[in-house]
Amino acid sequence: MSTDSMIDGPLFDGPLFDGPLFDGPLFDGPLVDGTVEVAGLDDFRGLSGFGRDRAYMAVECEVRRLQALQAAMLFEVHRSSSFLDDFHHSTTAWLQAVTNSSRATAARTIRTAKMLSDLTV
Repeated sequence: MSTDSMIDGPLFDGPLFDGPLFDGPLFDGPLVDGTVEVAGLDDFRGLSGFGRDRAYMAVECEVRRLQALQAAMLFEVHRSSSFLDDFHHSTTAWLQAVTNSSRATAARTIRTAKMLSDLTV
């Protein structure tokens, strides 16, 4: 089975971008431990306990949000066959060229995108 055949059909049955990950900030307030806003690694080093947990999870939520967005973009490339615009024969070949990655890495990214698309939001 080719990697592209794994993403045949609609990847998203529901509204992917509805919900808290795509509606404004990840948290209602700044990432704080006391009154210190976390802007980068140096600030993170100064945190402990709940503040460190919250700062790390803010990054994790952003990573997951971006993975969902990436999955949606891959679906759109596949759905629209826009990989043909650049004379690629498949979504996998397009992703491999665009990201300068190995075929195995591109195939894994597409499998991950398919897996994410199968999750309910």
